[in-house]
Formats: sequence, structure tokens, C-alpha cells
Amino acid sequence: MTEPPQRAKVRRPHHKSRNGCVPCKQRKVKCDEEKPVCKKCQLYGTSCSFLQTYPMHKLPPPTAPPAPPAEPPAEAAKSPSRQPTIQSMLTPEAATSSSLSSPKLSPGFSDSNYLSPSGGNFSMLDLELLHFYTTVSINEFLDNNTYVQLFGQAVVHQAFQHQFLMHELLSVSALHLAHLRPEKRLLYGHASDAHAATGLSLYQPQIARLTYKNCHACFAFSTWIWVHAWAAQDLAKPSTIFFAPSNRDDEDVHIKWIALHRGTNSIIETLWPVLKDGPLGGIFDPWAALDPARPDPLTGEEEPILTALPQIWESSESLSISEKEALNRSISKLRRTFSMLTFNTNISKIAIVMAWFSAVPDEYLLMLERKVPEALILAMHFCPTLKKIEYLWWVKGKAENLLTTLLDALGEGWDEWTKWPKEMVFTEGELTT
Repeated sequence: MTEPPQRAKVRRPHHKSRNGCVPCKQRKVKCDEEKPVCKKCQLYGTSCSFLQTYPMHKLPPPTAPPAPPAEPPAEAAKSPSRQPTIQSMLTPEAATSSSLSSPKLSPGFSDSNYLSPSGGNFSMLDLELLHFYTTVSINEFLDNNTYVQLFGQAVVHQAFQHQFLMHELLSVSALHLAHLRPEKRLLYGHASDAHAATGLSLYQPQIARLTYKNCHACFAFSTWIWVHAWAAQDLAKPSTIFFAPSNRDDEDVHIKWIALHRGTNSIIETLWPVLKDGPLGGIFDPWAALDPARPDPLTGEEEPILTALPQIWESSESLSISEKEALNRSISKLRRTFSMLTFNTNISKIAIVMAWFSAVPDEYLLMLERKVPEALILAMHFCPTLKKIEYLWWVKGKAENLLTTLLDALGEGWDEWTKWPKEMVFTEGELTT
């Protein structure tokens, strides 16, 4: 008689979280992420940072003893409360879950008292972030008076009507504060990620059901999330704008920032008459006046470089006709970018530079994802345009970071074609041969 097979031990999965409170991170201890005060902070008697992002909604009268906390529902007791990250909201699992179609609002917002001061549902941190956005950030993210006025007034007005946009405004404000106040970087960074994740979860069902009513807020959101992507780039790591680095933390989910940003195109194309006559119409006025068939003059330095660049793919036998056409269209758009930066002084330089990402064809971006050498070299020649707007804090260092990432992906043997972008981007002390 044989012995019954032993039951294999099932290893319980460990779910690592990076969303603990600031004091626990500083003490390097595991946070249980209980809101509004984690148990470790209660034990140590310290002020928990969750109190600022997850305030207590109702305090008992001073003369009355505090009521005992209600028992948590059985389902809620199974897992600790966890604020989603930006990455987790864009994974395939999240995109198909019910949480995306019916997203859970953060404790700072409620259905009945959305952004209502009388409702008492905001944290003091949220108020700080909104004030900072309207008084400081709006002037330091943008370089054009029309943009500052529209994004500081009309966009804020839209945000009070559309929760997803308000979350993104609070997120970029927190990101800016994390940059300016490194001693509170963890606090503001956590707030930025929390608001961005919630904003994205609320935005995705809205963009899927674009209407006359929500198109202005969707356009503003897609604009800000693209700025957010650049501002959040870690200069100590390879750039993630074009493609995911080959070596990255398994828990990090790569966000295709360009694909997210290019959603702006579909919004504009679908509802152009509504947008141009709407509250943000001033953004489009200078562009609408341009002749699409206009010439694109270049400086004496740029002209020979960009004219010669197509030689690297015109004679290639490994590229298809459609790939060569995609490269030709992309270089044409890049020439226009350089030309406008020099000769169109009435249009925001940020808008000119970032418009290239919306103008290039999809096939070119697919070539970049595959790291096709010709596509990488063309992208390197875009990097000098970033240097031209480096007076903005969130762009500073990004040209070097992006070019270094592209050079690493390209490899050896292309020195003739990489010399000019390296000279334009790197300082003499950093110039490599």
C-alpha cells in the first residue's frame, strides 16, 4: 500500500509596497499604511504624513470622549489600504478592472462635496498644492503669457468641474514642490504619485467617452501629463520617454508616455471646432494662422546637418519603403521645429518643441521602440531642441539624459552621424568621441 502524496507547500506571495508614510521610510521600517495614522507612528508617537493626505473628516466635539473606531468590513480587513501608483493604474490588469470604469476617489474628494470647502473633505496639503499651482508653478512650468493665463485660470476652472484634471494639477504642483524643497521630497513625492494615479484612473474612461463637455478638460489633462512625464524623469537613470530601459526594477511598469500624450491628437482632430472656440482656444490661435505649405528656413549651421541626415536611410537595404517614408516625414517635422524655434517668436517654445512628438508618424515611434539605428540617430538630432528650452527647471538636464540613453541604445560605429548632436548637447568637458 503506497503512501498518499504529500501536499506541496504553497509559498505565500509577498506584495512589496512603496507607499508607506514618510516617517516609516526615514526609520526604514515596514509601514502598515493604515490611514489616517499608521500603527508605527502611533507606537513611536510621531506625526504620520498620512494625516496630511488622508485627513480625518469629522472630529468629535471637544467635550465629548472620542467614539471607538468602527469595525472594518470583513473584505477590507483582508488587505491593508494602499494608494495606487502611476504605473499600477496603467497596467493591463488595471485597464480591464472595474476600478478603472468606476474608480475609487481619494479621501480628499467625494461625490457629494467635490472640492467644496464647506464639506471639510480636503487635506491642508491639497490646499497648499492648489495655491502653489496658481501662484508659483504656473509661472515656472510655462514660458508664454497666453499659456500662463489660460492654464492658470481657464484650466483651473475646468478642474473644478472635472476631478481627473484637478488631481493632475495637484500632482504637478507637488512634483514642483518636491524639486524645490528636497527636505520634504518624500512627502510631496508621495502626494504627487497619489494624485497622478487617481487622475489617470479617472481620465481613462473620460477619454474613451469624449464629449463636447469634457473635451477641454481632457485636452488640458493630456497636456499636463506630458509635462509631468518630463519633469518626473530621473536624471540618474536612462530616459524612459522613448522606450523602457533594458534593466529596470521588476515592479516598475513602463508607461508609454508618448502614446499617452499623442491622445491629444485624437482629441483635437475629433472636436477641433469645439476646442478652438472653447475656453482654451487661445492656445490654438497662433498655430491656426500658420500656412501648412510655408517654407522652413534654417540657420546656416542647421541647414547642412539636417539636409544630409536622410543619407543614412536612403541607401539602406534593410529598411522598407514605408519605414523610409516615416523617417522622411519625421525629419521634415524636425526641420520645421528648428525653423519655428528661430523664426516664430510669438509661439511658445515649449509648444514648438513638444509638438514634434505629436507630429511624427506612428511607424517612426515603432521603429524607435525596436531601436532601429536610423530612427535613433534622427531622435538624437531632436535633442538640441531641448537645450533651447533648458531655461525651464523641468527641462534642464533632459537633453543630456535623453541623448545618453539613445547613444547607449545605438552602440558603436555611427560617430559621423552622432557628432553634431553631441556637440550641441554636451558641454566641452563632457563631449565624448
